[in-house]
Amino acid sequence: MDSEIGLAVLAAIATSFLIYRLLLAPLPFSVRDIPDLTGKTAIITGANSGLGFEAAKAMAIMACRSEERALQAIKEIKETVPDADLAFMKLELADWDSVKAFAGEFLASKKPLHILMNNAGIMAPPKFQKSKHGIELQMSGNHLGHFYLTLLLMPILEKTAVAAAKTGDSIRIVNLASIGHRITYWRGIDFSKMTDQRGYQPWLAYGQSKLSNILFSKQLQHRIDKRYPHLSNIYVNAVHPGGVSTNLGFQSANVGSLGALTQLYCATSKEIVWSGYKGCYFVPTARLATPSSWACDEKLGGELWDWSVDVLTKEGFSVPSF
Repeated sequence: MDSEIGLAVLAAIATSFLIYRLLLAPLPFSVRDIPDLTGKTAIITGANSGLGFEAAKAMAIMACRSEERALQAIKEIKETVPDADLAFMKLELADWDSVKAFAGEFLASKKPLHILMNNAGIMAPPKFQKSKHGIELQMSGNHLGHFYLTLLLMPILEKTAVAAAKTGDSIRIVNLASIGHRITYWRGIDFSKMTDQRGYQPWLAYGQSKLSNILFSKQLQHRIDKRYPHLSNIYVNAVHPGGVSTNLGFQSANVGSLGALTQLYCATSKEIVWSGYKGCYFVPTARLATPSSWACDEKLGGELWDWSVDVLTKEGFSVPSF
C-alpha cells in the first residue's frame, strides 16, 4: 500500500510537470542546443536504458552493470546516430569494489574527463535489501556508489579542468536526483535506518537517497571551490528529470530524449557557465528550482559527507580527502 501511494504521488507530480511544460511553457533547451562535443569524454552511469540511454546518444563511456545490455544499447544508438563514439565499462555502484576497479581502469587509460553524469539509480524495492557491504541498497548505490566514484575521479577531473580553462571550457558533474527527495524520513536523513530493516519504507528510503544526491552536489561544489581556488570552471548540479520511461518501474508520458533534456542541459549548456549555476537544482525542462529545506541544510550536508566517508573507510575503502 505504501509503495502504491508513493508511486501515485510521484506520478501525479510528474504529470503536472509534463502538462505545464507541454501546454504552457516553451522548451528553453532542446537537443539542437547541445554544442559540439568532439574531443570530449563523458561517463554516464546506468547508460544502457532510460535516461542514461537517451543521454548517451550525445556521448559517452557507458558505465553499466550488464555488458550484454550495454552492448545492445550501443548497437541501438548507432542505428540512429552512426557516428556516436561509445564504449562500455563495467560498473556496479552498490558494489564499491566494482566502483574502485572502474575508477582505477579509467584513470589508467589517461583519458580526460569533461562530463561525469551520475545517472544510475535504484527505486523503492518493496522489501528491505542490503548491499554486499551491509548498507540499505538504495543508499548504497544511489548515493554512496556515486559519492565514492566521484571522489576517485577527482584527480582527472581537476587535470581536465586545468587544461579546459586555457580554452575557456568547463567541466560538468551532474547528479540525478528526484522530486521524490521531498518525500523522506522526518529527520531528512535517518542514519539509523541504513542497516536496520525495522521501519523501512520503500519510498521514504528512496527519497532519502535522492535527498542525499542534492546534498552531495552542494557539498561537493563548496569543497571544490575551496580546494581549487585557482579553478572556477567545475560545475556541479543536481537534476530532477521528470517522469520518464525507465527500467526503475516508473512510467509516464514523458519518454525518450525529452526526459533527458534537463541533465543534458546541465552537462553541456553554456548557459550554466554564463549564469554561474553551481550547486543548484534543476527541474524540467532546464529550469532552476528550489529544493526542500532539508536539501538546503548545510549542517545535514556536512553530516552526510562525514557519514559517507566513515562508512566507506570502515569497509576498507580509502576515500580521498576532500
